[in-house]
Amino acid sequence: MDDRFKKQLFHAHFVDQKRFSEISKEYKLERQVVWKCYYELKIEFESSYKIIRRLRNLFSKKKSLFGSKFQFNDFPSFYLWYQNQGEICYYCKSEQFKISLLVNEGLKKNSLGLTSKRFDKRAQNLEIERKDSSSNIYNETNCVLACYFCNNDKSDYISSEEYIKFFQPVLQARKSFFDFKYSELIKHQKK
Repeated sequence: MDDRFKKQLFHAHFVDQKRFSEISKEYKLERQVVWKCYYELKIEFESSYKIIRRLRNLFSKKKSLFGSKFQFNDFPSFYLWYQNQGEICYYCKSEQFKISLLVNEGLKKNSLGLTSKRFDKRAQNLEIERKDSSSNIYNETNCVLACYFCNNDKSDYISSEEYIKFFQPVLQARKSFFDFKYSELIKHQKK
């Protein structure tokens, strides 16, 4: 099975949530072959699978909490939107992997001076942030991914444009801080 085909099967089952029977019909495979592939792909794409599970939970929670104000049509469209965000904070431009590593390290040892009771629940991953909070609408044009720190700073009182305009020095300092702490952590780990 080539990599492209594996990715198609993975996407069909885990993102589009197609049943084994639908996939076997679509790809002209026996049901047993699709069933066997399911477990192999789950292991091979473990990190992607974990992200999809987390995003599926997030999608369900937001849809349940906000009802008609949560306007992503379905999980595949939400997942596509998420992938197009690039796993970078919209405001400070910090990368998700750096923030996650720093927060995890801070939770373990608190050696970075980063502490909060919310770190274990919120700071690990980028959050869905509404650029215009007054409408309370969650859709592709009003939502971006933001780190815990920017999402808290901006709150629901100011618009995205105002936050970027008035907090630019803070956003640049945050990005520099994360980059510096990340490079220090990597240097320390290599020793």
